Amino acid sequence: MCAHSLTRLKHAKPQKIAAQWRAVANRDASVNTFVYAVRTTGIYCRPSCPARLARRANVDFFNSPTLAEAAGFRPCKRCRPNDQMGDPHVRLVQAACDSIAAAVSSGGKVKLEELAEAANFTPSHFHRVFKKITGVTPGQYAKEQRQRGFNGGESNGNLEHDGVPGAPDEDRFFDELIDWDANA
Repeated sequence: MCAHSLTRLKHAKPQKIAAQWRAVANRDASVNTFVYAVRTTGIYCRPSCPARLARRANVDFFNSPTLAEAAGFRPCKRCRPNDQMGDPHVRLVQAACDSIAAAVSSGGKVKLEELAEAANFTPSHFHRVFKKITGVTPGQYAKEQRQRGFNGGESNGNLEHDGVPGAPDEDRFFDELIDWDANA
């Protein structure tokens, strides 16, 4: 197990390894394109795994679960990195993002309660899960989608747009995109 890992690390770029370690340390779900293995436990995980963070000296990185298993590691029972379907929360949030984008493109509204109900969550839990996975709230995501529409689909990748010249009042559009009234 160690000989294979050390050989692989000799040929990897230090910048890539540093970026992978940052993703693991930050539990970044957006980069679940690789797995990391902990030599002391013999387990491999996704970067977003909620398990306790291992010492950097005990961690190896692999491009796929198959390579980690070939090196003698077993999959984590918490994050299930060998599950091809991925994290179920990610799928639910992706469906919500698609719903928000569809509502924005058609000029309609989407209620937080509807998004939460589709995910089978309470609105507050859905809000937390959405923000944890995407890094923004559903309302911020909707504002970004609306902003992309105003900019002709262009975006700089930053979800924060402050002081865009000629852009309409964002608060008004935020209220139109997500109806927070639970009684409606």
